[in-house]
Amino acid sequence: MKQFVVAILAAGAMSAAQSTSVLPRKEAEALAAHARTSSDHLRLAAHYRQLAMQFAGQSKEHARMADGYRRIPIYTSSKFKSSTIGHCDYFAASFKEKAMKMSALADGHEKAARRSGQ
Repeated sequence: MKQFVVAILAAGAMSAAQSTSVLPRKEAEALAAHARTSSDHLRLAAHYRQLAMQFAGQSKEHARMADGYRRIPIYTSSKFKSSTIGHCDYFAASFKEKAMKMSALADGHEKAARRSGQ
C-alpha cells in the first residue's frame, strides 16, 4: 500500500511539474524552510523542475545564438567575439549549470516526499 501511495505521489509530482508555474520567490523560500509533508516536498519538486526546464530552455537558446554568430565571419573577429559568441557561450553554460542544480534540488525533494510518505 505504501508503495502505491508513493507511486501516486511521484506521478502527481511529474504532472504538477508539467502543469504548474514557478512559485513566487518568498513562497518557495518559506516552503523550503518549513517543508515537512510529502505534498510540501512535491510542490517544491515541481517548482524546481519548472525552473530547471526554464533554465535548460534559456541555455539552448543561447547555444543556438552562439552557433548563429559563429556562421557570420565578422562576429568571429576579436573585436566582436566577446560581446557576441563569448556572451552566448557564457550564458549557455551558466543556464545549463543552473538547470542541473534545480534538477538536483527537485530530485532531493522527490526523495524527501517518498520518505515522508512511508
